[in-house]
Amino acid sequence: VNNFLSNGGGVAYYDNGWIYFSRRKKMNYGDTLEIGELYKMKEDATGVTKLSNDAASNIFVKDDWIYYINNSDFRTFYKIRTDGTDRTKINDEHRMFNFIYIDGWVYFNEYLNKKGQGIGYHGSPGSYLATAFSRMRIDGSDYQRILDIEISDFSYDDKYIYGRDVSYEAEYAQGGIIRIKRDDLRNE
Repeated sequence: VNNFLSNGGGVAYYDNGWIYFSRRKKMNYGDTLEIGELYKMKEDATGVTKLSNDAASNIFVKDDWIYYINNSDFRTFYKIRTDGTDRTKINDEHRMFNFIYIDGWVYFNEYLNKKGQGIGYHGSPGSYLATAFSRMRIDGSDYQRILDIEISDFSYDDKYIYGRDVSYEAEYAQGGIIRIKRDDLRNE
């Protein structure tokens, strides 16, 4: 079952009778702060509860924690309990713009420029051209850069991670499908 839901350009996630979502205030793609705050509601649309003022995207729920990219804080990785308590910044070094969780690892695209440098692209902290596909443990440890390109539309199976090459580097700009063997990445 796919727990990810679409909500008008942002993201939502379904878990155990609850929908966790970021409410979009208005459609202005140049300002990520307008993505909206983090909420939850029961699947019958009752019990709507604001959890955080963070402009959350790429919402994922595991073990009573909501993991998300905080667009209000230069696209850093955060978690908060499903009841809205214990909001925690997981990592301040990597500026993420999407991720997927697989077996304890968070695979993500990141901006390589430092916080606050460069020109913005949908709230990015740096130049859009400087990207990489990387991974780290869900607690922020064991960071590893995998590829110096941007991959979108992540998917995976028991053997591979798949994605679409959307990099802007001439060497890679083929627009094809990338396949990464998961066994080659395992160091557990």
